[in-house]
Amino acid sequence: MTAITLLLTCGPVLLVNVYMPTDYGTYDCYEEYLDLCTKITALFSESVAAYLFVTGDLICECNATYRFYDILKLFIPDNLWLCSGVSRLVTEFTYCRDDGSCTPWVDHVLCSKILDDSITEIDIHYDFQTPDNKPLSVKLTDVCVQVDSTGIR
Repeated sequence: MTAITLLLTCGPVLLVNVYMPTDYGTYDCYEEYLDLCTKITALFSESVAAYLFVTGDLICECNATYRFYDILKLFIPDNLWLCSGVSRLVTEFTYCRDDGSCTPWVDHVLCSKILDDSITEIDIHYDFQTPDNKPLSVKLTDVCVQVDSTGIR
């Protein structure tokens, strides 16, 4: 996990990039996933940020059959987050196996509502060569730092 705080027009935003633990079907994996979700929540609550933007490989399909989704279902509403990719990326995928087969797995963006409202586009870069996950880019509007005529805020 890597995090930075950005001072944007809407207020301070904690930007977190994660690579969540893989689910090997063990109790330890479940505990590691829960632990990292807890750490993200704690980092946000201890920061000066008013809003949160989490992106990366959440190792989770947003459907009822995936056990890590059970954890996210607890953290998303408790922290007033939205899973931004779910409503915007319906048939797309970001995970592709070594054999070339793909799954309807989408890496996610979890964020505060004000940031979700600013998202204009989420793109998956299918032509980018990676071992398994295709890169995701997110475009937001009206979130840049305002500067005065001298270029100083």
